[in-house]
Amino acid sequence: MKNKLLKAVIAIMFTGLSTLVLPVGVNAEWKQNSTGWWYEDGNSYATGWKSIGGNWYYFYSNGYMASNTAIDGYYLNSSGAWVPNAYVGTSKGKTLFYINRGYEKNNKKYIEGYFDRFVTDLDEARDYERRTGDQVIVHDDTGDYIPDDGFDMPISNTTVLEVADNVNISEIDFNSKGQVLIVNKDFNSIIVGKYKDRPIFEITIKDGMVTELHQEYRP
Repeated sequence: MKNKLLKAVIAIMFTGLSTLVLPVGVNAEWKQNSTGWWYEDGNSYATGWKSIGGNWYYFYSNGYMASNTAIDGYYLNSSGAWVPNAYVGTSKGKTLFYINRGYEKNNKKYIEGYFDRFVTDLDEARDYERRTGDQVIVHDDTGDYIPDDGFDMPISNTTVLEVADNVNISEIDFNSKGQVLIVNKDFNSIIVGKYKDRPIFEITIKDGMVTELHQEYRP
């Protein structure tokens, strides 16, 4: 029920915003250089959220378009367009991300995977089963329920995110008594795949860059 309400609020918000957008000027056009895309309108460029051609885009303060990331909890695909119903926020500025691998290229750090949402709502779980054929709901004499109080649902295609050099990383470990420990790590632990038994991380994205990676505990 909460997820349905959240989706309704998002839809209303974007519908309301669309009524505030002025007609695009005759000189407005997309432009690109080696850094990325921006949207020029007259003598200025777009910043923040902007509706263009029926799609919503987000532009950083320097004018460049965001893509393959989440802004304010809203997922933007590789073309930069907002994907409806793909709300990925867990708390302000943070999202869940399933890491398939981490690597370095041209002295830059990257993680590859997909955005994720932890689903606890039965109606949403039933919809997921209908769409994918995967069984995530248990049916028994006590009724229908989701094991472990929820499951992780992919909500994007494979995505590559750039990671900041000073990224803050914490992973889960256990002491000799089986108690959970939170251990600070460096990016090399992601590259070598030590996280593989628990690949879901809560990440923080700032200005298109991953600044925090905190491993999520799953039973």
